[in-house]
Amino acid sequence: MKLRLALVLAAGATGCLTSDEPEVAETAGATTVLLGNIYQNGTLVSFENITNPVGLDLSRLVGLAACDDKALYAIEQYGSVFTLHFSNDAGQTWGPVNRAVVTKEIACDHGLLVTLDANHNLKVARTRFDGNLNGWYSTPASTQVDRLGGGDGSFYGVKATASGGDLYIASSRAYGNAICHDEPDGTPGSCDLIWGSRWAQLGATQVTGTGIIAAGTDGLLVGNVQAWSRRAFTVEPDGRVYTNTRILEGVNGWTPMDTGSERYLTLTAAAPNLLFGIQRRNNVIQLNRIRVEETSCSDGVDNDANGFVDGEDPMCVKPLAQAFCAAHVDGDYCADRYQPATFLGQANQNAHLLTCGTRGSYRTSTVKPGVCQRYPYSGNHDYLLDEESLVVPTPSSFNYYCSVQWPDGTWNVAVGGAACEYLKSTKANGSVVRAGMYSMTALNYVHAHCLYDTSTKIGIGMAPITEAKAALPATATRCYFQISAAAYPLFDRMWDPAHEIPGRLTNPFTHGGADGSTPLNASLVPFGFNEVGAPEYPGRGWVDRFGHDFGANRETAYDTPLDESRPVLAPADGVVLDNGSVTRDIRYNGGEGTPNQQELYVKFSIGSNAEYRESFVVSYAHLRKRLVVDRQTVRKGQILGFVGATGATGGFGHLHVGVLRTTNVNLHSPLPESGYHVDFKPDVTDTTGNNTQSFNAVDPLGWANSAADPWGYLWWNSGRGAWSPNLFLAGKQFTYTTGWWTYPPAPKN
Repeated sequence: MKLRLALVLAAGATGCLTSDEPEVAETAGATTVLLGNIYQNGTLVSFENITNPVGLDLSRLVGLAACDDKALYAIEQYGSVFTLHFSNDAGQTWGPVNRAVVTKEIACDHGLLVTLDANHNLKVARTRFDGNLNGWYSTPASTQVDRLGGGDGSFYGVKATASGGDLYIASSRAYGNAICHDEPDGTPGSCDLIWGSRWAQLGATQVTGTGIIAAGTDGLLVGNVQAWSRRAFTVEPDGRVYTNTRILEGVNGWTPMDTGSERYLTLTAAAPNLLFGIQRRNNVIQLNRIRVEETSCSDGVDNDANGFVDGEDPMCVKPLAQAFCAAHVDGDYCADRYQPATFLGQANQNAHLLTCGTRGSYRTSTVKPGVCQRYPYSGNHDYLLDEESLVVPTPSSFNYYCSVQWPDGTWNVAVGGAACEYLKSTKANGSVVRAGMYSMTALNYVHAHCLYDTSTKIGIGMAPITEAKAALPATATRCYFQISAAAYPLFDRMWDPAHEIPGRLTNPFTHGGADGSTPLNASLVPFGFNEVGAPEYPGRGWVDRFGHDFGANRETAYDTPLDESRPVLAPADGVVLDNGSVTRDIRYNGGEGTPNQQELYVKFSIGSNAEYRESFVVSYAHLRKRLVVDRQTVRKGQILGFVGATGATGGFGHLHVGVLRTTNVNLHSPLPESGYHVDFKPDVTDTTGNNTQSFNAVDPLGWANSAADPWGYLWWNSGRGAWSPNLFLAGKQFTYTTGWWTYPPAPKN
C-alpha cells in the first residue's frame, strides 16, 4: 500500500491515476496485478487482479460471495449446472465444496451461506471452517427476491419491480445462535431466517435473468446490490459501480465511484472498504480485489466507511503524526496533542507516543502504541507507561503468603510481607512453589497438596490456612499450599450496559444438560455438574457453570449477548500479550462458522510486589476489529475492539470472554512449581499434548457461597487448575437474564 499511496500523492489533484503497464505487487501472500489507482474525494481506490487462481476456472466464473477478507465462495457454471468452490487465502487457491448450489446467487455472512431456489425463495446453509456446508435449510414462505448480498448479520435481497427495485433484509441477529433447526433424524430442516417488509426502494432495478429493465426513482439501472450495514455497492448494466452509505436509513441516494476503465459483472463486499469483483477485460474473465482507503484525515467524512472519521481512523495515525512533526520541535508527544480530543465518544485514550526527529534535511516521525503519559511540566518529554506501572497496587486488606519445599521433602508455609525470604532463611536450598495474596478480612480458598495427602479448607482470613495445615498428618511430605482470595478487586466493566440487547435470552454457556437443553436453575445447590459421566457430589444441582466438561462441549468462557460493532472495553490497566493479537485459522478444528477467528489476549495484574502478584489474562474471541496490537499497554475503559461474528459463532454475533489465571495454577503437571508464575501463550500445548488454556481457565464472577468452585479449581483430579475468584469491582460485573435465572445469584445463607 505504501507504493500506491506514494503514487497517488505524487499525482496531486489529477483526480485519476491509471497504469497502462500493470505493476506486479505482493498482496496477502498472493501474486496480484495492480490495475490502477483512483484518488477521489479524499479516498484512494485501488484495483488488483488476482492472477492465476489455483483450482478455479475463471472462464466459467459467474458468482462470488465474501465471508471476510480471506474467505470467499465462488460459483462456476457448466451449462445449467452450478458448482461451488471455497478459498481462504483471498482468492488465490480454491477447493470444491461438498454441496451444490441452486442458482448463481449466493451471499455469505455469520457462518451462513444463502442462495435462492428455482422459485427465488431463500435457502440457508451452515458453513464449516473448512468451507464445506452442513446441508441446505428451507425457510418459511416469504418475499421472493432476485439478487442477494450480505453483511454484518443481515442478508439483503433485491426484488425487481416495474417501477424500481425494492430492498429486503433478513437478519440472522434477531434469532440468537440457533436460527436453523434440524429434523429428528439429524437432516437439515428449516431456518427462521425470513425476509421482512420492504426496507427501501432503490433505483437498482435491472436484475439479470428477470427480463425487467426499469429505471428507479434516481434513474439508475443497477444490476445488483452487495450491502454492508454502513455501505451498499451496486453495479450498473454497463459495469460502473455506485455506492450508498445511507441505505439502511431508506435513503435512495447513490454516488458513482470512479473506477477508471474497470467494469464489473458482479461485486461482493468483504467489508465496507474491501470488495471482490468479477469483470470481463479484453474478453477475459478476471477476479479482482478492490480496496477503498482513507487518505483525507481532515474532511470530517468517513471516506472508507469503516466507522472511523479522520483522526479516529488507523489509516490517519501516520499522516497526522507526520504533519504534527513538521510543525514541532524534536521530542516525544502523546497522541492527544495531534489526534481528536474524543475517540468514538470516549476521552482520548493517549494510545500512541509520537517521536519527532530530524535526519539530515528530513523530518522523521515514529509512532508507538501504548498508554502515553504527558510530562507534568511544559516541554516535549511525554512517555509511554510500562507494564509494571499499570499493575493495580496491593489492597490494604490483603497480605502475602508463601509456600516453600526443600529437596528432602520437607515444607512450610508462612504469611507476611517477607514470607518467602523468611522461609528460605530457615533452611538452605528451599524452592518457592507458591506465592500470592490472600484476604485478611474476607473469604479465602486453601488447598494443601502433598505427596500422599490433601487438605481443602474455606474460611475468613488466616483461619483456613491454619486449619488446612493442622489437618495434614505429621508424616506428610512434599506439601505445597495453593491459597486464593474469593475475590480480587481488579476489573471494571468490560462494556457499557447501554450496549446490551434488551430482551435477548441467552445462557452463559452453550451447553446445558446432556443434550444442551436442560434449564439452568440457580435456586438449586450451586455446586455440581450436569455433564453425563461427571462425578457425583453431595448436593449435586443442575447448575452448569463448570465450563470444562468431559466431552466436546468444552467452553471455559462466557458467550455474552452483545450485538455486533459494540465496543469492548479494557476492564483494568494492562498489556496485550506478545502474541496476543491473533487471527486464528480454525479450518482444521471442525465444526461450524467461518475460518478466520479474531482473538485478543490481554494481561491484567494486581499486587505491588512481583513475587506475590496475581495475574490474569482475558481472552476475547469473535472480534470484528481489534484496535490494539501486541505488547501495547492499555488503560482501563479503553476500547480494545468491537464485537463481531468471526470464527466459531454458528452464525451468531456475540462476544466470547474467558479469563485465564497465570499465577498459582497447577495446570496438569506433577511438578508443583509449574504453576507458580505461568508465561501463558495462546494456543500453546504442553509436553503431554494438551492445550494449557482450559486448565488456566477461571470464572471471573466467582461463587457467592461457601462451596468449592467446580469450574475453575479441578480438585477432583489431583488439584489441577486454579481457584476462580470474583475479579470484578462491586457493581461492575456483567449479568445475564434468561428464561430461567439471573446471574449472579443472591448469596446463599
